[in-house]
Amino acid sequence: MVSCGFACGFAAAQDPAAFELGEVVVRAGETAGWRLGPGRSGDGGAGLAPDVTGALRGAPGFALGRDGSRNETIFTLRGFDSRSTPVYLDGIPLAQPYDGSVDLARWPLWGLDYVAVRPGFTDGALLREGPGGQLALVSGIPTAPRAGAARLGLGDGERLLGAYRFGIREPAGFSQADLAYFRQDHFRLSRAYDGPAGSGGARRVNSGRTDLAGRLKAGWTPAAHSELTVGYHFQRASKEQPPYAGADPFERPRYWRWPQWDRDGAFVVGRAPCGPNGWLQPRLYWDRFENTLAAYDDASYTTRLSPRSFTSVHRDTRLGANLDVGRFVHPDLLVQAQLDWRQDRHRETQPGQPARAYTDQLGGAGLAAAYAAGTVWELRAGLAWQRLDPRDATNPGLANQAAGAAELYQPHARVTYRLASGDQWALGLSESGRFPTQKERYAFRLDDGLPNPGLQPERVRRGELSWQRRQPQHEARLTIFAAEVRDAIRLVDRAVFKPETGAYVSQVRNVGRAIHYGVEASGARRVARDWTLRVQVDYLEIELDDAALVAVQAPRWRGRLTAAWEGLPHWRIEPGLSAADARYARTDGGRVSGHWLADMTLRWLPTPDDELALQIENLLDENYALYEGYPEAGRQAWLVYTRRH
Repeated sequence: MVSCGFACGFAAAQDPAAFELGEVVVRAGETAGWRLGPGRSGDGGAGLAPDVTGALRGAPGFALGRDGSRNETIFTLRGFDSRSTPVYLDGIPLAQPYDGSVDLARWPLWGLDYVAVRPGFTDGALLREGPGGQLALVSGIPTAPRAGAARLGLGDGERLLGAYRFGIREPAGFSQADLAYFRQDHFRLSRAYDGPAGSGGARRVNSGRTDLAGRLKAGWTPAAHSELTVGYHFQRASKEQPPYAGADPFERPRYWRWPQWDRDGAFVVGRAPCGPNGWLQPRLYWDRFENTLAAYDDASYTTRLSPRSFTSVHRDTRLGANLDVGRFVHPDLLVQAQLDWRQDRHRETQPGQPARAYTDQLGGAGLAAAYAAGTVWELRAGLAWQRLDPRDATNPGLANQAAGAAELYQPHARVTYRLASGDQWALGLSESGRFPTQKERYAFRLDDGLPNPGLQPERVRRGELSWQRRQPQHEARLTIFAAEVRDAIRLVDRAVFKPETGAYVSQVRNVGRAIHYGVEASGARRVARDWTLRVQVDYLEIELDDAALVAVQAPRWRGRLTAAWEGLPHWRIEPGLSAADARYARTDGGRVSGHWLADMTLRWLPTPDDELALQIENLLDENYALYEGYPEAGRQAWLVYTRRH
């Protein structure tokens, strides 16, 4: 007989729709018949957001940021960006775009069951996490024989949202589909703004976007503990980039648009018993990202005569497979093994220039064991190995530039102690790392950068001590963490002077050691019959060996406070307050001030199946920026109607 504490951990590690104790899960709303968490949990209206960024404001260690030069909503987790924090959709690792970062604003929240942030070491992940941890987007499965939901949203900036979801659940399996369309013509600046981007309250030039996304998923369960699931997702999007409006004389405005920002992906996952006390879970997946960038001469977005005007087409493709095998060799001892392989390909074309193409192959293996001593103690330990093998680097700008193979060894150990009072203590030590991306090794960055094919992988030693308490009326969590990064990979702005052009160019380099350490604290409590409060506060320090560099998009402290009031039948009020310290946008500076942002959500639920909600973001019309020269939106209102059937 397996102890409850360990069995819960085992299930969370293996079920794609379940999660390990201690993670932070933001619920995407409330829909009858779907495995969606309670939409009335005081999350500050997170489930109403058009994309996943609105659901992540209060996640521990998680800081949203902006890459102003590409109009991307980026993130860091304990100071590590998306290159060090993989993003998964239904267990499938999304391809890292060659240009830019994972843009969370492109992913609709509609149709997702969970958005889970797992900072640091994740039990059972082995080959599927980075130095920062991981971010999981999970669509779940239907829980009723027939269930559907529709949503319509209207808001400032000519925002329009239309979405629908439907699913079928039968004893032998399930099927579901969801579709979401979102459009925004522009956003308006704060009325307190006064700068090159326009007067207070003005429309931000070239700030529109359009997103269409859908998912299909079906599963067959021929017998107990056996399942075969297939899935497909797609996105068809376009976006605009507001021009630079700052005071840095070295920054030149970019008049860019992306008329194409498309993604497709598919997966097949199987699960079957392997002996009397084991299981076997193979997974195959494919992911494609293709975008077209159109650069113009000026703000008319019609003239294309200068050398800096061009059309560039990029295609990133990922093909992969992995295998999980697990077995209880003793009622309290679980042994797991994982094998992983994937191939990443990038190809880019530009009229009048030769094509550039790069191919990497990555492989890995891992072995781990977990032992539960009753319901009190749990011990986990394991070792993973990964290898990067660059296979092709076709770039006429440099000859013989393919980098050599590199390897990472990643041991980990964790001990958990649970008390009958509901308290839990955990101590974890691990070593992780990441390989340099293709762009970091090979890119010329529009002649503003130098390639560095000899980049070495980052190697990260991590440790964390956590405590958490869960009671019927309150919960709390405190984590102290530290990470030592060796051969840290950083983009060094203006690293080299080129006499032939008379300009400085950037280069990605190993800059020595970096130390990340900090504290995360969160809690929730029902303070009265009608009130629930939630609070999250993070503190982060990053120290770099190179004193001339600074950590980017990593505010020293940040926090969020939300409340939920349910004093009247059918009504709910959810005020929220977010704050963040100052941050740097580039390694050589570009500092922006901290900010305090208030928001408010008012919900009316006349029937169990209908909801009308008004959400106001940046309630006090704060003038702020996350990237120097790119002011954020002022006050925005958003009206959303949801119907379930």
